[in-house]
Amino acid sequence: HAIIKRIDSFLEQTAPLIDHYQCQGLVHVVDAAQPIADVSAQLRQIIG
Repeated sequence: HAIIKRIDSFLEQTAPLIDHYQCQGLVHVVDAAQPIADVSAQLRQIIG
């Protein structure tokens, strides 16, 4: 039951924040299944 509570908490508290910041263009998605060098390059580009 602990995982259900954690998922409920995420949906109630965290998901709305992600939506809020995404609407402001402040959320970036990085595909972490890529090679480390590619992920690092994307992160450096995002961070500036």
